Parts: sequence; C-alpha cells; structure tokens
Amino acid sequence: MSRWVWCLPLLLVLLVRAQENRVTFLPGTFQNVNVSQNETVQAVVSGIPPGVAFVTLQFHTQHRNATLSYTRIPAAGLSLTAVDVGLLSALQPSQITLSLFLSTPDGDTVTGTGVILPYSSTDPVPGACNIEFNLDVDPNVYIHYNLYETTIRFAPANLGSERGRPPPVCDESTGSDTRWRLQYDIYQHFLPENDPSESSLFNGLKAVAEQGRTANSRRI
Repeated sequence: MSRWVWCLPLLLVLLVRAQENRVTFLPGTFQNVNVSQNETVQAVVSGIPPGVAFVTLQFHTQHRNATLSYTRIPAAGLSLTAVDVGLLSALQPSQITLSLFLSTPDGDTVTGTGVILPYSSTDPVPGACNIEFNLDVDPNVYIHYNLYETTIRFAPANLGSERGRPPPVCDESTGSDTRWRLQYDIYQHFLPENDPSESSLFNGLKAVAEQGRTANSRRI
C-alpha cells in the first residue's frame, strides 16, 4: 500500500523591532541624549509640579536631523523632524508625568541636548493659534537666511488656561482679552567667536534657557 506524506513548507517570519531606551527629564534641566541607529528613545518627563499647565520639550543637535514625536511611531501631524525640534504638551488635572519619543530619521546616530520648559496657566502658549504648519500646536520658530536677510516664521501664541479647561478661541474677536493683546520681541544671542563646536552651541542654548533671554541676548 502506498503512503503519501505531505510536507508543508515551513514559513519563518523575522520581526525586526527597534531598540528602545528611556531617558528621564526633569523640568528646566538639560539632558544630553544619544540616539543610535534604529533606536527609539522614550523621553519621560517626571516630577511635573501642579502649577505647570503645559510644557515644551526641545531637542537640539548641531548638524543631523532628529525626529521628536508624540507617538512611538512618528506620524504626520504628530511629529517633527529637524536639527532643532520642539513639541508642546498641555497637561491634564493631576498629571505629573508624560512621554514623548526621539528617533533618527536618516538611520544615523544622533547626539543632542534636550530640555523641558514648564509654563503656568498665565503664560502665553507658543504656537497655539497655528493655521500654517503641520502640528496642531507648533511652538517652533522657523529661520531661513542668506547673505542678505534672515526670515523668521512662527505660529501665533494663544493666552494660557488652567489644566483641563478649553483654551481661549483664537480668532473670535480681536479684543484686549484675547490673544491679539500679545506682543512679540526677538532677541539675538551670539556664540563665542571662532568656536563652531557642539559644546559651544549647547552651552549657548543653556545660557539662554536657564539664565533668561534678556540677560544673555540683544533685543533686535
């Protein structure tokens, strides 16, 4: 009697998952971060005081792009890629921690420095009246320059609000109790002459963020 033996093909599935690390940020403290190839770094913000209504996470590199995202997998409208990136997060009542994600869009190792800047409900919310850029709230300043001129673009700010409360409407009116009362000043900070190093750049960022814009910069 003949016997047939069926040999089913063996299917091997290889799942490649990016390695993930965690880096903890404290509000107002700079943290150097190294993002390796095919790695996602979870930026965890902890110890947020109750008086903070929203925070921005900034991440700066010298040359290479980095992606900062609200989600583990970057998506349009929820992430930004540049050498200088920032995302704003409004806080809910009783919230004391949050997470954002850093990755390398070009597959190269990226070294940079990041900082969490806290804001109260009475502070303006940068980029909260955005209608031009991809993020719903875009706190970034976009700079383009050549030998002759420098162009600065940014989304208008909105007035602050308490945790859990809806923000003021941006363009319902132009009264003195709306975001139209806000004025914008531009300050220029010079790095040490003939020192294009990464450390010089990072020290300049820290000086402006930690010691105040007016103390270390010139109003233009």
